Amino acid sequence: MTELGFECAGAEVERYAAAPTLNLRLHVAEATGQAIHSIMLQCQIRIQPRQRGYSDTEAENLRDLYGEPGRWGQTLRPLQLAQVPLVVPPFQGETEANLPVPFTYDFEVASTKYLHGLRDGEIPLELLFSGTVFRKAPQASPSTRCRGTARPPTGSRCACGGR
Repeated sequence: MTELGFECAGAEVERYAAAPTLNLRLHVAEATGQAIHSIMLQCQIRIQPRQRGYSDTEAENLRDLYGEPGRWGQTLRPLQLAQVPLVVPPFQGETEANLPVPFTYDFEVASTKYLHGLRDGEIPLELLFSGTVFRKAPQASPSTRCRGTARPPTGSRCACGGR
């Protein structure tokens, strides 16, 4: 059985992209030592708004999205930021892969309102993975379903132009 672990090793803005793009550096580890031919992943990136504090100005800016700050215990829910595919190339043991997350015109409205309402600080993200692992397995199925989660390391900073 294939045992995968996912870790987000860092994040940075792609400087030379046609659309604003965030590059997440993923560390993928396979614990049993099997050679992996490839992994086809679907990556869901969500904003976890409960994992940071907000200034009075930010709370006012986010009122349209979450209501009165006194109700945030019930209304402050995760937001879908993006859903992107990734093919991890062949490896054995562990590897790193770059996950480009484009911020295109059809960007989620709620996520846009959230990001626009912030003045500074970190944006807590959660990465959810599901997909198929392709490997050489003489007596078993050559593919396996996989799932995993990861969070960018605290202190990963992305300087985006703007304000």
